[in-house]
Amino acid sequence: MGIVAGLDSSSAFTHIVVCDTDSGAVLREGYAAHPVEAKASEVDPQAWLLSLGEAASGGLLEGVQAIGVSAQQHGLVPLDQQGNLVRPAL
Repeated sequence: MGIVAGLDSSSAFTHIVVCDTDSGAVLREGYAAHPVEAKASEVDPQAWLLSLGEAASGGLLEGVQAIGVSAQQHGLVPLDQQGNLVRPAL
């Protein structure tokens, strides 16, 4: 049995689904809302990492052999030449 995960990071939450490759059965799921203000147009990218950690907690990804990632479109994370965040993401 192979185990894979699908990870969706939208503008509001992170959702992870872990599936059996043979049957397609969902084995387990994780979900966490991004800790951001409602209707905000800017966000600290650290919020995305915090919700990823929460959604994947408790060994959710144990045994996973591959991960597919889907993320929000049209996001902008402004960085300087050293890769440091210049301002909140849009």
